[in-house]
Amino acid sequence: MAGGDAPELAAAAETDAGGFGVRVDPPGYRSFDAPAAPLPPRPAAPAYVAQSDPCPEGMIHVRGQRCSVPTQECLGWVDDPGKPPRACGQFREPSSCAGARHGLNFCIDRLEYTPAGWALPLVNVAWNEASRICGSMKKRLCTEVEWEFACEGPDALPYPYGYARDGARCNHDRDELFTDRRKLIDRRVGAEALPSCTSPFGVLNMVGNVDEWTTRPENPAPRRSILRGGWWLKGRNRCRASTSSHSEIYAGPQTGFRCCMAARKTN
Repeated sequence: MAGGDAPELAAAAETDAGGFGVRVDPPGYRSFDAPAAPLPPRPAAPAYVAQSDPCPEGMIHVRGQRCSVPTQECLGWVDDPGKPPRACGQFREPSSCAGARHGLNFCIDRLEYTPAGWALPLVNVAWNEASRICGSMKKRLCTEVEWEFACEGPDALPYPYGYARDGARCNHDRDELFTDRRKLIDRRVGAEALPSCTSPFGVLNMVGNVDEWTTRPENPAPRRSILRGGWWLKGRNRCRASTSSHSEIYAGPQTGFRCCMAARKTN
């Protein structure tokens, strides 16, 4: 979990009917059910375990050659009737690269941002708020390209775990999204609840669970805000898909984030 020296805040635990773990946030702070409450205390920057480490504690070193234009052919869509084609059940293996490759070298949070002592990733966070939280840890929001490469790896996998869609593996394609009164049901799981939802670099939950803010640097403000990875519904829960229709002040009960930073040069 992201933490620093922020005070630990105990979260009450409650298991949902599907056995997907806790879904109660600490009272008094921003949460799934309290979108206007104050944000949790900002954490300090994490420490480096060793001087030779390129990334601080809790972050993954991502380094390699990214394909700028992969060819990913869907062999069959599995969207619900009446929905546009967003959920592909199986892609042709392997992906091929139709564009140039470029080297990347950076650090990314292993987990979705989860305040110290909390059980679930923080949601109802806007892009600008997420950017400030990352900044307090001497990090920043990931660029789209960074996030994408950490998700798909050098082989440009459509899903972080491969070519066949598996909603149970990464907490997406959930049923029963709303109550009888049309209130969205909180289907988040803890940041480490699904250890098999792992990218080629070892980053967890890059698709499903919570939607993650990233930055499209070439866009002018307030349109730098891009959501990646999708959430617990059936939709764009893959590495290359994105939503660019929300401005930097938008926040929803599904919007979370993780942070990136430059990798430290070591001998």
